[in-house]
Amino acid sequence: MTTETCELQQSEFYLAENLWQQYHDQKADPVHEKIFGVFVDGNLAASARYVKHTDGVEMDCVFVPEPEGGKG
Repeated sequence: MTTETCELQQSEFYLAENLWQQYHDQKADPVHEKIFGVFVDGNLAASARYVKHTDGVEMDCVFVPEPEGGKG
């Protein structure tokens, strides 16, 4: 098993949106957001969204789907 953690490129945001369908069907905003992901064997297994607001920043939408949960 290989893991890689990285910032997703805007062209990869759809991967996070696919993951987020299980989590309130969230959508990415490439203008205001950065998305970080953990890939396991080349597949997006977890994500987190960083949003820059006028009054600060927010890290949310940390999501791990059911099959990947509990693996540390």
